[in-house]
Amino acid sequence: MRIFLTKSFAIKTLALLLAGLLLTLPVAAWNKPGHMVTGAMTYQLLRGSNSEAFARVIAILKHHPQYESLWLPQIKQFTQSQQEADVYLLMLAARWPDDARDSEYNRSDWHYVVRHEVAD
Repeated sequence: MRIFLTKSFAIKTLALLLAGLLLTLPVAAWNKPGHMVTGAMTYQLLRGSNSEAFARVIAILKHHPQYESLWLPQIKQFTQSQQEADVYLLMLAARWPDDARDSEYNRSDWHYVVRHEVAD
């Protein structure tokens, strides 16, 4: 059986191969916005499945050493309801390890970092 390649087929195949290569590159999703999305997802899952645990988590986060100085001003500025405040609190808490990197709370050995090393 003989297969004839057309120019259109070759271009589409090349485009798919290039797209596949680009999609396999390391993804930088775990930056501050990526962590905040995780916090918002946590709100949805925890609030919907276990309201008692959700209330405990919120109470614990309100005792965080930087709650009054760092998080509360942002919560007051960007939220209008208690529900929005709770979501935003979880979002801020999820990104806090990145925020703490240049502070007295930094624990560099606690933060996971992917290192790509090539063996000789």
